[in-house]
Amino acid sequence: MLMTETMYECIGGDAGLKVAVDNFYTRLWADDELKGYFNGIDKDALKNHQRAFLTTALGGGNGIYGGQPLPQAHMGLNITDDAFDKVAEHLRLTLVDLDVDKSLLQIILGFVEGKRSQVVMQMGF
Repeated sequence: MLMTETMYECIGGDAGLKVAVDNFYTRLWADDELKGYFNGIDKDALKNHQRAFLTTALGGGNGIYGGQPLPQAHMGLNITDDAFDKVAEHLRLTLVDLDVDKSLLQIILGFVEGKRSQVVMQMGF
């Protein structure tokens, strides 16, 4: 990873991110302990939102993510720490399979971990 490249460019830009997101969700939807979180969800729309979120998070695109904030997007799903850990592990495995640079992998996983409190057990009022 060159210091002048954005993380978005290092992951392969639009094409690399599409492969990563597709592979990531294939893993999630095949996991018996996680697939229930996705019942009734428009899977294509979800992948599009994830790509837009990651594009912004990794420094690509216009830097503007137009989706819901994480707490609202996950409200009422009752996501547990165990489920969050499983999702993070599927992400790690996806990125390892795609030969993402180890330093970038650590940055991405650290970013994800930093969002735990906005995703886990967002019960709503």
